Amino acid sequence: MLGSAMLLSVFVAFSQGLDYIARPTDTAPTLSVVESALDLDFWGGIFLFFASLALAGALFSVWPVAIIGHGVLAFNYLAISLGVFWSLIDNWQGYGWNTGVIYISFAIFHALVADGCYDEWAREWKHVPPSVGLVEDRGHSDL
Repeated sequence: MLGSAMLLSVFVAFSQGLDYIARPTDTAPTLSVVESALDLDFWGGIFLFFASLALAGALFSVWPVAIIGHGVLAFNYLAISLGVFWSLIDNWQGYGWNTGVIYISFAIFHALVADGCYDEWAREWKHVPPSVGLVEDRGHSDL
């Protein structure tokens, strides 16, 4: 089930990238301040490239590649969601915030998948990552 969710999330990122590339430049007023700060083809390329990395890394169990792919997708979605919220603050009309919530949800999902890929990579090392928190060992901490 999780594999299907990961595959679907990569499909959504591919779709996002293709949409940016296919979108005519004259639709720029409908974009958030973050999206309109860069060329639409640039955004599309970022989504397509890192979605490809995420997919290839997961399919071939190359976990560092999957971590980078999902991690950058998480930051992209976070940036776009912040741009949507920023645009709403600039021009509040009482609606439109749902898009930002959807994008921040994608950001959280990709961040969790990147963390899961790291955990899988660590299991292959046969070295489970330490839990979050301070671990004292002979006067040294893991943080």
